[in-house]
Amino acid sequence: MAWLNKKDLPPLPSTHDNLRVLAIGTLYEIQTFYLDAFPDEGHKLRAQSVTRERGGSAANILSLLAQFDGVSPYLCAPVGSRRESTRIESELGDLGIGTEFLVRREGEQVPTSYVMQSRS
Repeated sequence: MAWLNKKDLPPLPSTHDNLRVLAIGTLYEIQTFYLDAFPDEGHKLRAQSVTRERGGSAANILSLLAQFDGVSPYLCAPVGSRRESTRIESELGDLGIGTEFLVRREGEQVPTSYVMQSRS
């Protein structure tokens, strides 16, 4: 195995005092179901409302950093197929987060967390 020395690497392009941040993590879609009360075991209960939001600590931190001038945040995370991940990718882009490093997994869905929250 050959080791690379710093002198063997091409110079990085000038960033003009721009801080580039690459966060690696997992991107989730969180679906929260709001219930009047938790159902008894074996019973069904219809949710009163449902919210969907993006989650994952790397994406959340980058959302914060994207608000600062001079910061270019990028996310590297596994996502589902292009069809499944389009909405989340668009949302990240709207926040100023680079999505070039998202890892597509064709035939898979965006990882999803389901939360049931009782209003009582």
